[in-house]
Amino acid sequence: PTPALAPPSIPAPAPEMQRRKAVPATARKEEEREQEKEKEKEEEWEGIPIVPVGRVLELKILSTWGDAHYVGLSGIDLFGSDGSLIQVPDYASNISADPPDINVLAGYSGDPRTVDNLLDGLSCTCDDLHVWLAPFSAGRANTVTIDLGARRALAMVRLWNYNKSRIHAARGAKSVQMRLDGVLVFAGEIQQAPGNLAEAEERAEVILFAEDPSTLRKIAEEMDRQREEMGQDAGGEEEEEQAASARDRKS
Repeated sequence: PTPALAPPSIPAPAPEMQRRKAVPATARKEEEREQEKEKEKEEEWEGIPIVPVGRVLELKILSTWGDAHYVGLSGIDLFGSDGSLIQVPDYASNISADPPDINVLAGYSGDPRTVDNLLDGLSCTCDDLHVWLAPFSAGRANTVTIDLGARRALAMVRLWNYNKSRIHAARGAKSVQMRLDGVLVFAGEIQQAPGNLAEAEERAEVILFAEDPSTLRKIAEEMDRQREEMGQDAGGEEEEEQAASARDRKS
Protein backbone atom coordinates (compact mmCIF):
# COMPACT_ATOMS: atom_id res chain seq x y z
CA PRO A 1 0.00 0.00 0.00
CA THR A 2 1.02 3.59 -0.69
CA PRO A 3 2.25 5.22 2.56
CA ALA A 4 0.18 8.22 3.78
CA LEU A 5 1.70 11.59 3.12
CA ALA A 6 2.75 13.55 6.16
CA PRO A 7 0.88 16.85 6.58
CA PRO A 8 2.90 19.86 5.49
CA SER A 9 4.82 21.48 8.29
CA ILE A 10 3.87 25.03 9.24
CA PRO A 11 6.91 27.18 9.99
CA ALA A 12 7.02 28.77 13.41
CA PRO A 13 6.48 32.52 13.42
CA ALA A 14 9.60 34.59 13.19
CA PRO A 15 10.96 35.77 16.56
CA GLU A 16 10.05 39.35 15.62
CA MET A 17 6.41 38.33 15.07
CA GLN A 18 6.35 36.41 18.34
CA ARG A 19 7.64 39.42 20.20
CA ARG A 20 5.21 41.74 18.46
CA LYS A 21 2.23 39.59 19.43
CA ALA A 22 3.41 39.38 23.01
CA VAL A 23 3.63 43.17 23.49
CA PRO A 24 0.60 44.35 25.49
CA ALA A 25 -1.33 47.47 24.44
CA THR A 26 0.04 49.55 27.32
CA ALA A 27 3.61 48.75 26.31
CA ARG A 28 2.88 49.65 22.69
CA LYS A 29 1.47 53.00 23.76
CA GLU A 30 4.55 53.68 25.86
CA GLU A 31 6.76 52.75 22.92
CA GLU A 32 4.80 55.12 20.67
CA ARG A 33 5.21 57.91 23.22
CA GLU A 34 8.94 57.33 23.36
CA GLN A 35 9.14 57.42 19.56
CA GLU A 36 7.18 60.67 19.52
CA LYS A 37 9.52 62.08 22.16
CA GLU A 38 12.55 61.14 20.09
CA LYS A 39 10.95 62.71 17.02
CA GLU A 40 10.48 65.95 18.94
CA LYS A 41 14.13 65.88 19.97
CA GLU A 42 15.17 65.41 16.36
CA GLU A 43 13.03 68.30 15.12
CA GLU A 44 15.18 70.81 13.30
CA TRP A 45 16.05 73.70 15.59
CA GLU A 46 17.56 76.70 13.88
CA GLY A 47 18.03 78.81 16.98
CA ILE A 48 16.13 81.65 18.60
CA PRO A 49 14.53 83.92 15.96
CA ILE A 50 14.62 87.71 15.97
CA VAL A 51 11.31 89.19 17.19
CA PRO A 52 8.94 86.45 15.95
CA VAL A 53 5.36 87.43 15.15
CA GLY A 54 2.23 85.39 15.85
CA ARG A 55 -0.97 85.07 17.81
CA VAL A 56 -0.97 81.69 19.57
CA LEU A 57 1.90 80.86 21.92
CA GLU A 58 2.25 77.25 23.04
CA LEU A 59 4.57 76.08 25.80
CA LYS A 60 5.20 72.33 25.82
CA ILE A 61 6.70 70.90 29.02
CA LEU A 62 8.60 67.63 28.53
CA SER A 63 10.16 67.11 31.97
CA THR A 64 10.31 68.44 35.53
CA TRP A 65 13.15 69.13 37.94
CA GLY A 66 12.58 65.79 39.63
CA ASP A 67 8.94 65.44 40.63
CA ALA A 68 7.35 62.42 38.95
CA HIS A 69 3.72 63.38 39.51
CA TYR A 70 3.23 67.16 39.25
CA VAL A 71 4.46 70.11 37.17
CA GLY A 72 3.86 73.81 37.66
CA LEU A 73 4.85 77.39 36.90
CA SER A 74 4.52 80.67 38.78
CA GLY A 75 4.13 83.11 35.90
CA ILE A 76 4.70 84.05 32.27
CA ASP A 77 5.72 87.58 31.27
CA LEU A 78 5.38 88.55 27.60
CA PHE A 79 7.14 91.64 26.22
CA GLY A 80 6.22 93.24 22.90
CA SER A 81 8.49 94.79 20.28
CA ASP A 82 8.12 98.19 22.00
CA GLY A 83 9.53 96.73 25.21
CA SER A 84 6.28 96.93 27.17
CA LEU A 85 4.42 94.06 28.82
CA ILE A 86 1.81 92.52 26.55
CA GLN A 87 -1.59 92.64 28.23
CA VAL A 88 -3.54 89.60 27.03
CA PRO A 89 -7.21 90.63 26.70
CA ASP A 90 -9.55 88.69 29.00
CA TYR A 91 -6.52 86.58 29.93
CA ALA A 92 -8.45 84.10 32.07
CA SER A 93 -10.38 83.02 28.96
CA ASN A 94 -7.39 83.11 26.59
CA ILE A 95 -5.02 80.79 28.41
CA SER A 96 -5.53 77.03 28.72
CA ALA A 97 -3.54 73.97 29.73
CA ASP A 98 -3.61 70.24 29.08
CA PRO A 99 -4.05 68.78 31.62
CA PRO A 100 -5.72 71.94 32.97
CA ASP A 101 -4.75 71.70 36.67
CA ILE A 102 -4.80 69.31 39.63
CA ASN A 103 -8.55 69.69 40.03
CA VAL A 104 -8.91 66.94 37.42
CA LEU A 105 -7.58 64.46 40.00
CA ALA A 106 -9.79 62.52 42.39
CA GLY A 107 -9.82 64.17 45.78
CA TYR A 108 -9.14 67.68 44.45
CA SER A 109 -11.81 70.33 44.04
CA GLY A 110 -11.53 74.09 44.14
CA ASP A 111 -7.73 74.14 44.31
CA PRO A 112 -6.65 77.72 43.45
CA ARG A 113 -3.55 76.70 41.44
CA THR A 114 -5.18 77.21 38.02
CA VAL A 115 -3.52 78.16 34.74
CA ASP A 116 -5.02 81.67 34.51
CA ASN A 117 -2.78 82.61 37.46
CA LEU A 118 0.19 82.58 35.09
CA LEU A 119 -0.97 85.86 33.52
CA ASP A 120 -2.23 87.67 36.63
CA GLY A 121 0.91 89.84 36.85
CA LEU A 122 2.07 88.41 40.20
CA SER A 123 4.84 86.10 39.02
CA CYS A 124 7.36 86.62 41.82
CA THR A 125 5.48 84.59 44.39
CA CYS A 126 5.35 81.57 46.69
CA ASP A 127 1.58 81.89 47.08
CA ASP A 128 -0.80 79.15 45.88
CA LEU A 129 -3.23 81.87 44.76
CA HIS A 130 -0.86 82.98 41.98
CA VAL A 131 0.65 79.76 40.58
CA TRP A 132 -0.35 76.83 38.36
CA LEU A 133 -0.01 73.12 39.16
CA ALA A 134 -1.09 70.13 37.06
CA PRO A 135 -0.63 66.35 36.96
CA PHE A 136 2.50 65.16 35.15
CA SER A 137 3.32 61.79 33.58
CA ALA A 138 6.72 60.93 32.10
CA GLY A 139 6.44 60.50 28.34
CA ARG A 140 3.38 62.75 28.05
CA ALA A 141 3.97 66.45 27.47
CA ASN A 142 1.97 69.10 29.34
CA THR A 143 0.99 72.15 27.32
CA VAL A 144 0.10 75.74 28.15
CA THR A 145 -1.51 77.71 25.30
CA ILE A 146 -2.01 81.50 25.18
CA ASP A 147 -4.11 83.35 22.61
CA LEU A 148 -2.65 86.86 22.44
CA GLY A 149 -5.85 88.19 20.85
CA ALA A 150 -4.04 89.41 17.73
CA ARG A 151 -0.74 88.88 15.94
CA ARG A 152 1.97 90.33 18.15
CA ALA A 153 5.73 90.68 17.86
CA LEU A 154 7.55 89.10 20.81
CA ALA A 155 10.74 90.74 22.07
CA MET A 156 11.10 88.62 25.22
CA VAL A 157 9.37 85.91 27.24
CA ARG A 158 10.17 85.43 30.92
CA LEU A 159 9.19 82.13 32.55
CA TRP A 160 8.88 81.98 36.33
CA ASN A 161 9.16 78.40 37.54
CA TYR A 162 7.13 76.78 40.32
CA ASN A 163 8.41 78.42 43.50
CA LYS A 164 6.27 77.33 46.45
CA SER A 165 9.23 76.08 48.53
CA ARG A 166 12.70 74.60 48.06
CA ILE A 167 11.28 71.07 48.16
CA HIS A 168 8.35 71.81 45.87
CA ALA A 169 10.61 73.60 43.37
CA ALA A 170 11.25 70.08 41.98
CA ARG A 171 7.78 70.39 40.44
CA GLY A 172 9.02 73.13 38.14
CA ALA A 173 9.32 72.66 34.37
CA LYS A 174 12.75 71.66 33.08
CA SER A 175 12.87 70.72 29.38
CA VAL A 176 10.46 72.84 27.34
CA GLN A 177 9.59 73.80 23.79
CA MET A 178 7.91 77.03 22.78
CA ARG A 179 6.01 77.59 19.54
CA LEU A 180 4.42 80.72 18.10
CA ASP A 181 1.69 79.91 15.57
CA GLY A 182 3.15 76.41 15.32
CA VAL A 183 6.73 77.58 14.62
CA LEU A 184 9.38 76.45 17.11
CA VAL A 185 10.99 79.55 18.65
CA PHE A 186 12.70 77.98 21.69
CA ALA A 187 13.77 74.53 22.87
CA GLY A 188 15.86 73.82 25.95
CA GLU A 189 15.99 73.75 29.73
CA ILE A 190 14.74 76.53 31.99
CA GLN A 191 16.10 77.29 35.43
CA GLN A 192 14.74 75.69 38.58
CA ALA A 193 13.13 78.17 40.98
CA PRO A 194 14.89 78.75 44.32
CA GLY A 195 11.83 78.21 46.50
CA ASN A 196 12.02 81.72 47.98
CA LEU A 197 11.23 85.30 46.93
CA ALA A 198 14.65 86.84 47.41
CA GLU A 199 16.25 84.90 44.53
CA ALA A 200 13.16 84.29 42.40
CA GLU A 201 13.76 86.99 39.79
CA GLU A 202 17.37 86.08 39.07
CA ARG A 203 16.29 82.45 38.59
CA ALA A 204 13.43 83.32 36.21
CA GLU A 205 14.26 82.17 32.67
CA VAL A 206 14.67 85.00 30.16
CA ILE A 207 14.14 84.05 26.51
CA LEU A 208 15.26 87.09 24.51
CA PHE A 209 14.21 87.59 20.91
CA ALA A 210 15.18 91.27 20.50
CA GLU A 211 18.59 92.74 19.69
CA ASP A 212 17.74 96.41 19.19
CA PRO A 213 19.37 98.47 22.00
CA SER A 214 16.37 100.78 22.41
CA THR A 215 14.01 97.80 22.78
CA LEU A 216 16.33 96.22 25.35
CA ARG A 217 16.46 99.49 27.26
CA LYS A 218 12.66 99.72 27.31
CA ILE A 219 12.40 96.12 28.53
CA ALA A 220 14.82 96.94 31.36
CA GLU A 221 12.70 99.97 32.29
CA GLU A 222 9.54 97.84 32.27
CA MET A 223 11.20 95.28 34.54
CA ASP A 224 12.22 98.07 36.93
CA ARG A 225 8.59 99.22 37.00
CA GLN A 226 7.50 95.66 37.82
CA ARG A 227 9.90 95.53 40.75
CA GLU A 228 8.53 98.80 42.10
CA GLU A 229 4.99 97.50 41.86
CA MET A 230 5.97 94.33 43.69
CA GLY A 231 7.75 96.35 46.38
CA GLN A 232 11.17 94.89 45.56
CA ASP A 233 13.45 97.83 46.25
CA ALA A 234 17.16 97.84 45.47
CA GLY A 235 18.14 97.22 49.09
CA GLY A 236 16.25 93.94 49.13
CA GLU A 237 14.90 94.50 52.67
CA GLU A 238 11.28 94.08 51.61
CA GLU A 239 12.22 90.97 49.63
CA GLU A 240 13.52 89.43 52.84
CA GLU A 241 10.32 90.37 54.67
CA GLN A 242 8.24 88.79 51.91
CA ALA A 243 10.37 85.65 52.00
CA ALA A 244 9.96 85.39 55.76
CA SER A 245 6.20 85.87 55.40
CA ALA A 246 6.07 83.10 52.80
CA ARG A 247 8.00 80.76 55.08
CA ASP A 248 5.56 81.52 57.89
CA ARG A 249 2.59 80.69 55.64
CA LYS A 250 4.13 77.36 54.68
CA SER A 251 4.78 76.45 58.29
